[in-house]
Amino acid sequence: MMEKLFVISDVHGFYTETKKALLKAGFDENNDTHLLVCLGDVFDRGQESREMLDYLLSIKNKVLVRGNHDQRMLDIINGSHLAFHDIFNGTYDTIVQLFGEGSTPNGILQVSKTDETLIKVKRLLFSTINYYEWGDYIFVHGWLPVNSENPPVVLKDWRNARDEDWHAAAWLEWQKLYGKVAIPEGKTLVCGHRSAALANQFDGSRSSSDYTTFFGKNFIALDACTIFSGFVNVLVLEK
Repeated sequence: MMEKLFVISDVHGFYTETKKALLKAGFDENNDTHLLVCLGDVFDRGQESREMLDYLLSIKNKVLVRGNHDQRMLDIINGSHLAFHDIFNGTYDTIVQLFGEGSTPNGILQVSKTDETLIKVKRLLFSTINYYEWGDYIFVHGWLPVNSENPPVVLKDWRNARDEDWHAAAWLEWQKLYGKVAIPEGKTLVCGHRSAALANQFDGSRSSSDYTTFFGKNFIALDACTIFSGFVNVLVLEK
């Protein structure tokens, strides 16, 4: 039984910072009672995509929630053309790190189906899920699926929402919804996607450069924006 959760988000290829943060938090990948929960966006931005890939695959007890960057990589693997935003979002750089220069002629990934790295990436990303629920906590990338009302409302049957609704929810920005969209009663929502530094909009004691975890009302924002902060937030929860 998992007695202790170590939750991270938006590690974006920063393997060194991720491993350092998890070790500091006490995560032991060989401890059967420890569970690593990653809230998405494992690649893009950092320069250690291969190290991140191998590290996450090596961990037996893990839950990987799918982020918007993860979904984009899946789309590219499935034949989607590269777009301009894949360059400034870091996705193209990740492809080069993983598959080498020249792996996307005509803007489409062309790698042998037997390529070892491709098999690893598929294995990792195909294991991602839309959300994870543990006790009173719900772990997502961006937010729970909502309807099109103004203000939006979380879908009543969000657990069984369509994949396309969850994909859209991965793009939702918590700072635009926190305090406006009711979180399911009795639950605490934990997310990433947008920087925890945005919490200064809700907590006057925080500065705009405070990337540490934000603990709000029935809500926790984890994204440390590692490319700027240089560290990864780890939320430790015990049963």
